[in-house]
Amino acid sequence: MSPSIDDTEREQQTGRGLAPRQMVLRGITPGDSSCYTIDGNRITLGRDSDCDIRLQRERVSRRHAEFYRQGPLLAVRDLASTNGTWVDGARTPHAAIRAGALLRIGEFLGIFEEIAGTPADQRFAELAPGVHGGAILAAALAPALRIAPSNLPVTLVGLTGSGKERFAYAVHASSGRSGAFRAVNCAALPAALAEAELFGFRKGAFTSAERTHTGHLLAAQGGTLFLDEVADLPLEVQPKLLRALEQSEFTSLGDSTPLRCDARFIVATQTPLQRLVDRGGFRADLANRLTGLVVNIPSLAERRADIPSLFLHFLALHSGGRPPRVCVRLFERLCLYAWPGNARELELLARNLLAMHGIEGMLHRSHLPEHLLDANASCGEELPASSDNASTRNDYERERLELALRQSAGNVKAAAAKLGISRQRAYRLMSKERSRLANR
Repeated sequence: MSPSIDDTEREQQTGRGLAPRQMVLRGITPGDSSCYTIDGNRITLGRDSDCDIRLQRERVSRRHAEFYRQGPLLAVRDLASTNGTWVDGARTPHAAIRAGALLRIGEFLGIFEEIAGTPADQRFAELAPGVHGGAILAAALAPALRIAPSNLPVTLVGLTGSGKERFAYAVHASSGRSGAFRAVNCAALPAALAEAELFGFRKGAFTSAERTHTGHLLAAQGGTLFLDEVADLPLEVQPKLLRALEQSEFTSLGDSTPLRCDARFIVATQTPLQRLVDRGGFRADLANRLTGLVVNIPSLAERRADIPSLFLHFLALHSGGRPPRVCVRLFERLCLYAWPGNARELELLARNLLAMHGIEGMLHRSHLPEHLLDANASCGEELPASSDNASTRNDYERERLELALRQSAGNVKAAAAKLGISRQRAYRLMSKERSRLANR
């Protein structure tokens, strides 16, 4: 039987029978597992029970915003809400929606994703010992965990701070190998001593060899040898490493008896090995031998949905399990930052904020360093949902004032003018804040 016209059109629309792609809005604040499919021509969001997407959150209006079709594009429109609709950190009356964009409505923070079929489980979790993330990181880690019990060498490719050593340890922990995990930073090995440090030496092998040294390779016997920044391994040492890989044996400096090599090799680099070979800085035969499995580790910017939960994980880790609460607008700023230092930079920020503001009950956006704050961000466009609650309003106004003071280099007159309040009001807020801290 030949396919009907409807079947043919459906097949063309879905890419030869593949599931059609659709846009979803996924909540990304810690503990929020909500996921909303945007599959209609007009979808309303708000607190009212008749809204298509009901958001029972603070600072969300009854009918807050709507999604609608604008030709082939999907767009969001604010419905005269009290606190506005924010796309990628900017308040907007209406904006086109793209995959990867952030949406903040009141205390809800979500990210748009384009998917095929049923939304996958994106929950943030400990994927392996020391590795925390969601679906993107889980997909990158899965092949490495599958081959962990084998002796296949693994090459990890990722930017600085992306967690290459954590990945390597996760593979080791899942391998069942009884030996140690030995991590070596090849960039820190002196070129003249790299061979001796890796393969060991006997006493008297060279002038300063006053004692026998086992070396990293022997220390990793039965376990895993992780060579970080392998691109910095001197060319003259690479043939000996190749022999250890191919023949499963090596010879220490000053010795003539080969030793058995029973270590699993995992190497890490910021640049793919083939590119290093093309530049003449790495042996092609060694690169081929090391690439049993190549794992590309996504940068933090590529998995921005993980950022709020990963930040809270670091706060808990460095606060003895009692992290402060975090304002949703701080989470938003973290998601909008590029993170050139990746997860390592995020962890350092968590430690910094704990040291500076750990005694406070909540971390606010105004606590962030200047380079993380948007210089064009408005200080006064959003009001607390419970505007009749004096304590809530004062807390909010103090937060606005703190940010305005930082942007005005401590000039109270300029900060008050930026917020549209009197200097006297600014001084009263500052006095209340000092009294609040003194009474803790």
